[in-house]
Amino acid sequence: MYGVVLTVICISSSYYLKQSEAVSLYASGRNYVGRTGDSETGIRQFKRAIERGRTRIDLEDAYERICYMGMGREGTEGILDEALAAFPASPQLTIYKLAFDSLKPDSVLSRRAREQLEAFREGESRVSIGVGWRSPIVLTDQENIQAARRDIAAFYHNVAINLGAGMSLDDLERAIPALRLSLEFDPDRTATSESLVSALISAGRATEALQAALEAVERNPHAPIGLQLAASFALVASGRAEEGTVLSHQALQGDDVMEAQRETVLQIYGDLLKGAYGEVSSSACVRMGMDLLNGGRAEEAVRAFRQALERDAENRRAHFGLGLALLAQGQVEEAEGLYAEGVARFGAAAAKESGAVEGVRNLIARGIQVEAARRMLATHWPER
Repeated sequence: MYGVVLTVICISSSYYLKQSEAVSLYASGRNYVGRTGDSETGIRQFKRAIERGRTRIDLEDAYERICYMGMGREGTEGILDEALAAFPASPQLTIYKLAFDSLKPDSVLSRRAREQLEAFREGESRVSIGVGWRSPIVLTDQENIQAARRDIAAFYHNVAINLGAGMSLDDLERAIPALRLSLEFDPDRTATSESLVSALISAGRATEALQAALEAVERNPHAPIGLQLAASFALVASGRAEEGTVLSHQALQGDDVMEAQRETVLQIYGDLLKGAYGEVSSSACVRMGMDLLNGGRAEEAVRAFRQALERDAENRRAHFGLGLALLAQGQVEEAEGLYAEGVARFGAAAAKESGAVEGVRNLIARGIQVEAARRMLATHWPER
């Protein structure tokens, strides 16, 4: 009798231990996903939680999280089918199934999935969705439909990242359509735009990559620097140097611009000044000149400002920019002469408005021709 009781106690203890472990694993999975961003470990914890005690956790939530983060990885589609069998009325799981089916090779299945998802994108106020033989789920609340659109965009993004993880050409070519579909549902997702540009570049589709970057920045002027620069290169390459230099100049003012990015921009400027992309305006030359000067390329900056003055002899920023670039090169006498001529011609106030004083102060701050720079300030803008 004692042995039987002991066996029952052991079995019960083992059962409750597994149930307790399931709850702990589920909480751990949520923590990994929500706080650390470690989706791989989070998915693994959710799977273990389901194995240990599916009745003790929020099973539907665990399934949703696995499928949301893991679609495109081996085995996850089977888990989605398992989840739908357990929760056939779940709008979230149904949407994930439709979205993943829409990415499959063209078939009746994928076309029907795309048609149903299109209802969300077109903004219909009452949407009916369904998979296979199951009764359709009807969403009528506009707030829920808007949330579903955002969720579809994020789901496609996750699928693309998982599909493209191997970085082979085949992986990338499968990921690119998912990223494009993600942007159809949420065009303002800059993270998706960056991933699309990166995937297209890695796949050797440079023209499409630049176009994707340009479209992203046109939608969102505050896009990350990498997208801004890619878009500026696209503009320059398509003969729109004026817009391209505005965008690149703006991007270079950011605190988080990387040195490699800066160098790439300055190299493009060099090509522009050589006429590789046609003639550029005086104002574009000035922008390039200032960026080149700030990037330590005084000789190229001189060329940029001279070209600006060739196109517009009255361009005050070009006049004083040339003086700054010559000063940075060590051609002090010529620089002082240009400043004296400019102040006499345009006036001290107009010269200051044109950046003449700010430019000299910047050279002093960088320790470049400090004595001559201070002399120029004292001569034309003495402190009162």
